[in-house]
Amino acid sequence: MNPVWRRVLGTIGILVGAVALVGAGFGLLLFREAQLQAKNERTENTLLGDALLLEIHARVSGRYPSPGYRGPVHNLPESVQLEELGDRLSARHRWATTDAWGHPLWYASSAEGKSYELYSTGSDGLKDIPETAVYSQAIIKEWASDVVVRNGELIRWRADWCCNPQFQAVDLETLEVRARRGELGE
Repeated sequence: MNPVWRRVLGTIGILVGAVALVGAGFGLLLFREAQLQAKNERTENTLLGDALLLEIHARVSGRYPSPGYRGPVHNLPESVQLEELGDRLSARHRWATTDAWGHPLWYASSAEGKSYELYSTGSDGLKDIPETAVYSQAIIKEWASDVVVRNGELIRWRADWCCNPQFQAVDLETLEVRARRGELGE
């Protein structure tokens, strides 16, 4: 083979290889982004599932669980009751204590049990605001940002997948009647 053609083909081979490496790197970045988005979506759904159980508890008992409590969900005194309620209600509404990243979910209730915040600390596992502060409504941009539900409504979420952050309407009247009849347990 002519040495000039050998050099041309060698250069083309190097260019094709470089393009393939860049393409593979870009593909890996997109794959990583898709994984983070899926974990964030799962976390938001987990928070909303737990919020449903908290709303049912409030309807039955007249308050949210553990007034004045601030801490991890797994230490919540009513955690066992909420877990049993989720088991009785539906296989889709299990009481969760961790987010999709494996970090604990956190719960903070007002002193009277009239309001609550339920949150995930995001992919980094670190809370974004001081312990005694209250979250403000925001659309978050970073995967590491906290995702928060307050009184059944997402108040901090990633907008790239979620068009309507409102808590899905649930017929709480029917659930309350079923709970009082003992169909959902105590």
